[in-house]
Amino acid sequence: MNTNTAFRILTANRIARTNAAAEYVVRSITKAGAFSKMAPSQFDYCKTREAAEERVAYLERVNPGRKYGIDER
Repeated sequence: MNTNTAFRILTANRIARTNAAAEYVVRSITKAGAFSKMAPSQFDYCKTREAAEERVAYLERVNPGRKYGIDER
């Protein structure tokens, strides 16, 4: 196995582990008021509520027409 390929596998596993340990997920809210079914990016997984609230504020500032919410696990 190529060293670069092994590194990519380790990186994917590390990201998956971090996402699984997160307690809060920032998700987009649809016009109907439900969470979007689109998968959140790796930056939208947060361990603390404060970090998730900061992420929501950032995303709403960057995307003024969209609404975001915090999904607790």
